Amino acid sequence: MRTLKDGSCLSLSGGSELSYCIISDDSKQLHLQITNNSGKGLYLKTPILLSQVLPIDDKAFSSGIYQQLFRGGSVNTAGFLLAILKHLGLVQNVEGSIRKYILSDQSAFNAEMQALMDTDPPKPAKTKKVSAKESPCGGQ
Repeated sequence: MRTLKDGSCLSLSGGSELSYCIISDDSKQLHLQITNNSGKGLYLKTPILLSQVLPIDDKAFSSGIYQQLFRGGSVNTAGFLLAILKHLGLVQNVEGSIRKYILSDQSAFNAEMQALMDTDPPKPAKTKKVSAKESPCGGQ
């Protein structure tokens, strides 16, 4: 697994700041991992396969579609995930609605991720090794 991008954004309510990273696996599939919430809400800490959470059609949806994916986990994960997808430009609000979303044009995001995957990973600095467990994004 290789971290391609780190970022942060506000939650949908604007009440906390979320940190995340985008990871590429050995088969070049993209995963999103929520790494921190400045507020008190809990969330799923394991990477989420992006292809699993992006709707395949242009129908409007809400964060409720993600609740079934995270059954048994924190109910915050769905909303946090949606906030990050919105921040990344992968989804956008339906005009006139604050709770309904549709897919956005993903070509710029896909081009950015492909360019990052095509570059050589940075050479590790000669410092203390950090295990994958210690790294907030699972290591590189």
